[in-house]
Amino acid sequence: ILEDIFNYLRKQYDEIKSDYSIKGMSGTEYQFSFLADDTLVDFATAHSNTTGALLRKIHDVQNIVRDDYDFRIIIDDHNSNTAKKESKILASVAHMIPLSHIQNAA
Repeated sequence: ILEDIFNYLRKQYDEIKSDYSIKGMSGTEYQFSFLADDTLVDFATAHSNTTGALLRKIHDVQNIVRDDYDFRIIIDDHNSNTAKKESKILASVAHMIPLSHIQNAA
C-alpha cells in the first residue's frame, strides 16, 4: 500500500521522503508516512482510535509549523461507511484522499 501511495505522490510532487519525523509542540516526536514537498502525508485505517490519534498528532504539529506544511491523509476505504464517517471528522484538519482513488489511478 505504501508503495502505491509513494508512486501516486511521485506524480504530483518533486521531493518525497518516507517515514518523516517531526516534533510537535508537546515535545512528542511524530512519524508521518511521507513528506511530499511541503505536505505531510499519512496513511490511516478507518477507525475511531486512529482518527483520535491523527487529530492529536496533526494539532500538535500544526502548533509548531503553522502555515509551513499542508496535511493529507490517505484513508483505507475498503469499509466505505466507516471511512466516510472518519473522513468527515479528519477533513477539518487535513485533505482526505480515499485509498481506492490511489489504487485506481495506478
